[in-house]
Amino acid sequence: MKRHISLCLLAAMLTGILASCGDAATPSDTTASGENDTTTAVETALVDTLPTVDYGGVDFNILLPLEHTYEYAEEQTGEIVDDAEYNRDRAVEEKYNVKINYIAEAGAWAAKDTFNGLIKQSVMAGDGAYDLVDGMIAVTMTVAPEGLFLNYLDLDGINLDDPWWAADMDENLSVSGKLFGICGSGLLSMYKSSYIMYYNEKLVEEYKLESPMQLVLDGSWTVDKFLALTKDMTIDLNSDGKFDTSDQFGYIFKDTPQRGFQTALGLNPLSKDKDGKLVFSGLTEKFSNAADKLVGILSDRNETYMLSENYELTPMFINNQALFYNETILTVENLRDMESDFGMIPQPKLDEEQESYHVQMGTGSGMYFIPKTANNPEMTLNVLNAYNCISMTDVVPAYYEFALKEKFTRSEDNKAVIDIINSSIMMDVTFAFASTIGGGLNDLFGNATIRARAAASMFESSKSTIEAGIAKLEETFAGLD
Repeated sequence: MKRHISLCLLAAMLTGILASCGDAATPSDTTASGENDTTTAVETALVDTLPTVDYGGVDFNILLPLEHTYEYAEEQTGEIVDDAEYNRDRAVEEKYNVKINYIAEAGAWAAKDTFNGLIKQSVMAGDGAYDLVDGMIAVTMTVAPEGLFLNYLDLDGINLDDPWWAADMDENLSVSGKLFGICGSGLLSMYKSSYIMYYNEKLVEEYKLESPMQLVLDGSWTVDKFLALTKDMTIDLNSDGKFDTSDQFGYIFKDTPQRGFQTALGLNPLSKDKDGKLVFSGLTEKFSNAADKLVGILSDRNETYMLSENYELTPMFINNQALFYNETILTVENLRDMESDFGMIPQPKLDEEQESYHVQMGTGSGMYFIPKTANNPEMTLNVLNAYNCISMTDVVPAYYEFALKEKFTRSEDNKAVIDIINSSIMMDVTFAFASTIGGGLNDLFGNATIRARAAASMFESSKSTIEAGIAKLEETFAGLD
């Protein structure tokens, strides 16, 4: 079953009553004055409802990817997000009398062996070097079967129903009763890595197209609408007889963010049965029909343009050479100086019968793991709860309200769409364990469309690898302490 990020943050952002999110206490302050007694409700900050413990000023060491250092600030800079992160850390340190230290190492896929090696070395040595690991999902989840981490489902002191945690991880991301990694509001990477689409408002107006933003708000932003809008948008601007970065396209994209379409259209092939066992669906009629719709436009470089993964900037989109651009939320930070107006929207639904939009969280997002050799698991859980609680009430709103809604977007309607995007972010079980199980689980739709591989033979050739990977994962997790 697919689960969405469920944070009471969303309502709080709209009402401005962040401190009342969750079950915050409201003690009374009563003052007697003759016959006139007055009672004033004093709202308690949500973090103050968590236990306070003095850990004697010990170091609290967090290993995280060098690529995610934007998740903390070493000093106040006057920038609202940096200051919110800095103040969060100081508040957590004061509440628990600890000293938070960030240990940043290269932690993307290319450096996975080195990053994961640091964790393995520490656990094998029993040196307690890391109280917490914030590792990229695709990277660090792959070593979870090696028994390096504590099982959250065995730990007291954490309630995964608390609003700062991604929803239903115990059901969706556990295997054989083990849950080794969780996501929460302290991970800005969870938001920044999510796959969305940008559209060029100038081209929409110039070609008198339907508003993609309005389609999203109406619930009618579907694959068919996407195809209709991108039709006949490709133009050989320099008349050189070929299509490249000098020309105009209806759609430009990168391979990895394009994988989000598999989730957006409800096509992920891995799910849980009623007993909690992982199940591979194989090729379904729904998958096949969706692939047939998109294979033409996505595999034809005269229709769409696929950018190199190393093509960091977005000059084609900025220069009005693309109607749609598929990327991550983080990319909006490169568009602040774009002269033309643009919009941010989720990837489309399969059809209007699909109840909601699905926004796939990138597997480059962070995930929290607690090493088995953490010095004090109780301390780690207390710090982790407070860290994510304050992030939910202070840091994430700063990012959305300031960094996205005010600094980088130019439309009130698009602010409403950002809320739709936020409420639709999810980590599907397929993406969480794709790198661990093997068989290209999270890229089956990309292979069937971008690379025009025959879906039936692709699924058949992958079946044995995927099913063996599932069986091995479940058996291994079942045997871990």
